[in-house]
Formats: sequence, C-alpha cells, structure tokens
Amino acid sequence: MYGVPSENKLNCFIGKELIQICFGSTHIIFRFTGSVEISIEVAVKHILSDGRIHITDESWKQETWLTLLLGSTVNSVNSIEGKILRLGFSHGHIIEIADESAEYESFQIKTDEGLIIV
Repeated sequence: MYGVPSENKLNCFIGKELIQICFGSTHIIFRFTGSVEISIEVAVKHILSDGRIHITDESWKQETWLTLLLGSTVNSVNSIEGKILRLGFSHGHIIEIADESAEYESFQIKTDEGLIIV
C-alpha cells in the first residue's frame, strides 16, 4: 500500500532473535527480541539455506516450515525496490514479504519508534 521503507528505517531488525510466531485466521505475527514485530497479511516467501523455496498464501493453514526460523537472528535486511522486505537470518534462511496491493495493507512493522504500515 505505502511501500517498504528504506534500510535506514529497517535496521531495527539487525541482531534481533525471532522468539515467537503467532498464527491467526488471516495473518501471521513474527515477534523478535527488543519489541520488534511484523504482522503479515500476504504470502511469505521462505528461502531455505539449501536453496529450496516455499511460497505460501495462507501459510498459517498449510505449512509448518516457518517454525524453522525460531531462535535465529536477523543478520541482514533489505528493501528491494520499495516493494519487498527481505530478512536474512543467521542460519542462512531468508524471508521475503511483498507489498502486494495499492489499496490494502500488506503488513505492519512495529518498533519502539512506532508503527510502519506497508
């Protein structure tokens, strides 16, 4: 909806450990140390360290692979063309979350500094 912000605003993820994943009927919430979280209402692309890719819509109903991310730390963050948030984790996995709609929210990022709506 509003686009993915620049890396400067996303550096809050660096060094944060993913400590909880909450599954809802319409979204997933990733909670990190340091009061950082992402509430996702779109598909998540998960690239495993061996190169396999999982892309799911409504992954909270279909897949359990997201739990592989628990306990790992974010070591890279990128905003790709203002449309995709990419988080790289300490164990080599990557997730990508896209701003898919011009009309509706795709995801929200909550930090100590406030709420970023994408």
